[in-house]
Amino acid sequence: WLRPFGVYSTCALAATFWPLDLAPLARHARLLAGIALAWLLLALQLVPLPPSWWAVLPGHDLYARIAEASHEIVWRPVSLVPDLTVNALFALLPVTASVIAALFLDTRGRERLTLTLAALATGSAVLGLMQLAAGGLALHLDNASTSDSPVGMFANPNHHAAFLAALL
Repeated sequence: WLRPFGVYSTCALAATFWPLDLAPLARHARLLAGIALAWLLLALQLVPLPPSWWAVLPGHDLYARIAEASHEIVWRPVSLVPDLTVNALFALLPVTASVIAALFLDTRGRERLTLTLAALATGSAVLGLMQLAAGGLALHLDNASTSDSPVGMFANPNHHAAFLAALL
């Protein structure tokens, strides 16, 4: 579960908390509570439930009948695919690390971060326009990307669009 971004995020969190000065976090209690709730929502889906409770959850009826027919009536987590839920849980690591690290920045640091992200978005958008104009896989940084749409610095047009939309 700890792929490279998970390792980098864990290291970033450790470096952020290294001075043990939690004063910047106290000013952002609501934001931190929201992050904690996101983690809790996913973690609760991994808690095993008794078979009678699990079977009545929405979308579980077919699987409950299959479990009953195969005599596999055991406690199960709320999630139908727990390994993907764990994957989603740890996909929160980079976002959590980024947000918490940004909370420790002063006003000047936040301005520089904003300008850097704006420059990256502008560069990615310009690269996407150049890819669209060139056609095919010309100027694509990843050969596995789709040739009929601009992807900028990404391999997936959806990631490129989400990046640009988030920064707008």
